[in-house]
Amino acid sequence: MGLDAGYGIGSLKPGVCTSTTRPASPYDGQVIYETDTDKIAVYDSSAWVYKTGTAAPINPAMVYLGGTTATTSASINVDSVFSATYQNYLVQVSNFTASVEDFWAMRLRASGSTITASNYSQAGQLNTNTTDSLFIRRTTNTSFWYGDLVTTLSTNPQNIQFWISNPFAAVSTRGNITAAGCTNADYRHFFSAVNYNATTSVDGIALVPYTSGTLSGTIRVYGIVNS
Repeated sequence: MGLDAGYGIGSLKPGVCTSTTRPASPYDGQVIYETDTDKIAVYDSSAWVYKTGTAAPINPAMVYLGGTTATTSASINVDSVFSATYQNYLVQVSNFTASVEDFWAMRLRASGSTITASNYSQAGQLNTNTTDSLFIRRTTNTSFWYGDLVTTLSTNPQNIQFWISNPFAAVSTRGNITAAGCTNADYRHFFSAVNYNATTSVDGIALVPYTSGTLSGTIRVYGIVNS
């Protein structure tokens, strides 16, 4: 004999009450529906809290995948962050400084090894507070270059954003770099569209000196949810 047959249709109503007849000894997480207020309430440790009808997101739009902080390192590397789960990524570099003022480079990594083959290409624009914009074009290089932006002064660290698409897929990897910082002479802003024109699956990234010196800073990698 089912519940409907034994007790009558609609006679079993767990959690249905009024705002004045709530459970006397509620437990954390208990849910009720109040007929006089037409509201759902949840007991949150010490009080009943009304819940709105706003839908909770199934997944966040951006997911933190990994990162590292380095001090006076020859290379700042982050591995095993690109995968088949995401197509697009945001790489953020903050508090980035160097031991000497120089050009600086960004390279892709696969299985723990930095790729230095001449497959990096880019076109960009450099602006400073002392000169007009300069157009930069580089092809078949061994790294992505993002300008003479790093200062040796810790009071003027550089910040970089790198948007990258399809690094893990066995297709060309494309993206763009935006960087802002100071040399010892002026303030600079750099933007560049980049392309790694080999069909190589990569899972990491490296920041390296273009010629010499050491680096300090923090890298954080985020995956952009596909839908």
